[in-house]
Amino acid sequence: MRKTGKILGWSLVGILILVLLVPVLLYIPFVQDIAVGIATRKVSESTGMQIGVRKLRLTFPLTLSVEGVEVIQANRDTMLTASRARVDVAVLPLLHKEIEVNGIELDSAFYQMGNADSLMWLRAHVHRGRVDGVGLNFDFDKIDLSRADIDGVRVRLRMLPDTMPTPPDTAKATPMAIRAGLINLRNVDFGMQMQPTIDSLSCLIDIATLREGVVDMGSHSISGRSLSIDSVSAAYFYPAVSDTAVATKADEEAPTPASEMWTVTADTLRLTARNGLYAQSGAVPLDGFDPAYIGVSGVKVEIDSFYNRGTAIRVPLRTLDATERCGLPLHADGLFTMDDKEMKATSFNIETLRSIL
Repeated sequence: MRKTGKILGWSLVGILILVLLVPVLLYIPFVQDIAVGIATRKVSESTGMQIGVRKLRLTFPLTLSVEGVEVIQANRDTMLTASRARVDVAVLPLLHKEIEVNGIELDSAFYQMGNADSLMWLRAHVHRGRVDGVGLNFDFDKIDLSRADIDGVRVRLRMLPDTMPTPPDTAKATPMAIRAGLINLRNVDFGMQMQPTIDSLSCLIDIATLREGVVDMGSHSISGRSLSIDSVSAAYFYPAVSDTAVATKADEEAPTPASEMWTVTADTLRLTARNGLYAQSGAVPLDGFDPAYIGVSGVKVEIDSFYNRGTAIRVPLRTLDATERCGLPLHADGLFTMDDKEMKATSFNIETLRSIL
C-alpha cells in the first residue's frame, strides 16, 4: 500500500513537472521549429492550402515574431505573404480577460481576396507598418488603438455587378467600437474599378493623418477630430452614358431605414492636391472648359464641423482654391447644406478671375 502511494506521488510530481516544462520548452528555438512544422502541415492538410513559415520565434514573456510567411490557396493563387511580422502582447491583462498589445510591426506584406474571376477582387501591399498600444477584450466588441504608422500602401480593388439577389442576413452581429488616437498613412497608391459606376479611379497620396477617430457599429456613427490629406494626385473616369444602360442592383434596393443610416462627423477636414481629373472614359479634352473633362491643380480645401447622415449633409466650407486646366482660377467659401427636400448655400462666395458671386 505504501509502495503504491509512493508511485502515485511520483506520478503526480512527474505530471506537474511536465505541465511546468511544456511552456518552457516552447521558448526553445529547436522545439519551436518542430511545433511550427507540425502545425503548418496539419492546417495545410485540413484546408488544402499550402502554408509556409521560414522562421518563428516566441520570446519571454509573450513576444511572437515570424519571418517568411506564405499562404497559397488550393487554386494556386497566393493569398498572403509577409517578410516579417512581430507582435508583443502584455501578459498580466490576459488574467482580466483583456488583450493589450504593446506593439505590432509588419514588413513587406501582401494580401489577396478573390481572384480575376470573382465579383470582388482585392490586392493589397504594405511596405512597412507599426502599431503601438492596442487594447481589446475577449468579446472583441471594443478595440482601442493608440497610434499606427503605415508606409508604402498599394491597393487594387475591382468590383463587378452582382445580378444575384442577396440572401437576408439573419445572424446577429456584435456591435463593435473602434477608437484610434492617431493614424498616419504615407505613400498610398489606390486604384479601383466598380462597373457600371466607376470605369477607373486612381489616387496617389503623400501623407494622410487621422486624429481621434471613432467607428461605432452599435450607433452607426463615424467621427474624427481631424483628417488631413496632403499632396493628392487623383483621376476619376466614369463610363459613357448610353440609352441601353442596365440598372444596377443598388438601384433596385429599398431605401436604407433611418435606424440603419450612418452618421459621419468631423471637426476638421483638410485636403491639398497637386492635380485632379474628373472625366468621361474615352473623352478627348476640348479647348477651354469641357464638362466632360474637368482637370484641376493647386487644390486646397478646408472644412469645419462636417456632418452627413443619409441624404442630409452640412459642409461649412472655410476655403476652396483650385485652378481649372483651362487656366480659370476658383475660390469659394460658405455654408452648403442639403437634405431630401432641398439644397442650400448660405453666405456663399464664389470668385473666379473676373467675377464674384
